[in-house]
Amino acid sequence: MMVKLSPLDQAAFCSFNKEIIFPVPGGWGKHGSTFIDLKKVKQDLLQHALTAAWKNVAAPKLASKFFK
Repeated sequence: MMVKLSPLDQAAFCSFNKEIIFPVPGGWGKHGSTFIDLKKVKQDLLQHALTAAWKNVAAPKLASKFFK
Protein backbone atom coordinates (compact mmCIF):
# COMPACT_ATOMS: atom_id res chain seq x y z
CA MET A 1 0.00 0.00 0.00
CA MET A 2 1.05 3.63 -0.29
CA VAL A 3 0.70 6.34 2.37
CA LYS A 4 1.64 10.01 2.37
CA LEU A 5 3.91 10.83 5.30
CA SER A 6 5.82 13.95 6.20
CA PRO A 7 9.51 13.66 5.27
CA LEU A 8 10.37 13.41 8.98
CA ASP A 9 7.80 10.63 9.60
CA GLN A 10 8.95 8.85 6.46
CA ALA A 11 12.55 8.83 7.65
CA ALA A 12 11.51 7.51 11.07
CA PHE A 13 9.28 4.71 9.75
CA CYS A 14 11.75 3.67 7.04
CA SER A 15 14.48 3.36 9.65
CA PHE A 16 12.69 0.32 11.16
CA ASN A 17 13.15 -1.90 8.10
CA LYS A 18 13.58 -0.63 4.54
CA GLU A 19 12.28 -3.92 3.14
CA ILE A 20 8.90 -3.31 4.80
CA ILE A 21 8.47 0.48 4.68
CA PHE A 22 10.30 2.44 1.98
CA PRO A 23 9.96 5.64 -0.09
CA VAL A 24 8.23 5.43 -3.45
CA PRO A 25 10.99 5.66 -6.10
CA GLY A 26 11.54 9.04 -7.72
CA GLY A 27 10.09 12.42 -6.91
CA TRP A 28 6.96 11.15 -5.19
CA GLY A 29 9.06 9.45 -2.52
CA LYS A 30 11.04 12.62 -1.89
CA HIS A 31 7.77 14.31 -0.90
CA GLY A 32 6.64 11.64 1.55
CA SER A 33 4.93 8.99 -0.57
CA THR A 34 5.81 5.73 1.15
CA PHE A 35 5.19 2.07 0.31
CA ILE A 36 4.29 -0.42 3.05
CA ASP A 37 4.52 -4.17 2.38
CA LEU A 38 1.29 -5.47 3.91
CA LYS A 39 2.52 -9.06 3.89
CA LYS A 40 5.49 -8.20 6.13
CA VAL A 41 4.46 -5.26 8.32
CA LYS A 42 3.38 -5.83 11.92
CA GLN A 43 -0.06 -4.55 12.84
CA ASP A 44 1.09 -2.02 15.43
CA LEU A 45 3.63 -0.46 13.04
CA LEU A 46 1.00 -0.27 10.30
CA GLN A 47 -1.46 1.39 12.67
CA HIS A 48 1.11 4.02 13.68
CA ALA A 49 2.01 4.71 10.04
CA LEU A 50 -1.66 5.06 9.05
CA THR A 51 -2.30 7.41 11.96
CA ALA A 52 0.71 9.56 11.02
CA ALA A 53 -0.42 9.65 7.38
CA TRP A 54 -3.98 10.60 8.33
CA LYS A 55 -2.78 13.38 10.64
CA ASN A 56 -0.60 14.65 7.78
CA VAL A 57 -3.54 15.20 5.43
CA ALA A 58 -6.55 15.70 7.73
CA ALA A 59 -7.95 19.16 8.25
CA PRO A 60 -6.33 20.63 11.38
CA LYS A 61 -9.69 21.15 13.10
CA LEU A 62 -10.66 17.51 12.53
CA ALA A 63 -7.26 16.18 13.62
CA SER A 64 -7.42 18.23 16.82
CA LYS A 65 -10.63 16.42 17.79
CA PHE A 66 -8.75 13.14 18.00
CA PHE A 67 -5.17 14.18 18.82
CA LYS A 68 -4.27 16.89 21.28
